Amino acid sequence: MPKTLPTPVNPPERDTAEREAVRRSVEDQFPFVAQLLAEGQPKAPAGEPETWSFIDRTTGALREVTCLPGCELDHSEDIETPTFRDDIICEASGETVTLPVDAGGGAEEMRFLQPSLRVQPFSSRLAERMPFVDIEVLDDEWIECLDPDGLETVIRTLSGRLSALRVAHAQLVAARAAYRGRA
Repeated sequence: MPKTLPTPVNPPERDTAEREAVRRSVEDQFPFVAQLLAEGQPKAPAGEPETWSFIDRTTGALREVTCLPGCELDHSEDIETPTFRDDIICEASGETVTLPVDAGGGAEEMRFLQPSLRVQPFSSRLAERMPFVDIEVLDDEWIECLDPDGLETVIRTLSGRLSALRVAHAQLVAARAAYRGRA
């Protein structure tokens, strides 16, 4: 028969207060460690987007923004100083992948097929006011502002290229086997 765990004796508010005290202590005593821990964490857990306000630099009006779930950007400067509303952006990027690419000076690791989910809620371009995806194809070369249909087109195109790479791989394996057979 499975054991039942006892109910915690600490009320949730005490637990939260203790965690906050520990967090502050770590930040005070080990700022470098606190920074490293914070760098790997999204600003808000997925499903709980952060809402914040900023002063519109053009009109002086206070504007409210709700980030994308998982937004990784630090909006503290936007919050603290008047900001042009067109400059407000939220972004959630996936895992970075690099490949060794020789661009003429020897092979170097370059970012490859890096998607970023973004939204610019006050953009002058209407398409950017809804979430969209930008893809960094190769180290600062981008396919920008893809809606779901556009992203699906890119996925289908890449899928076709992946099939071509698999054919090239099979040809390479066969060619190497034949080459070894002649030696």
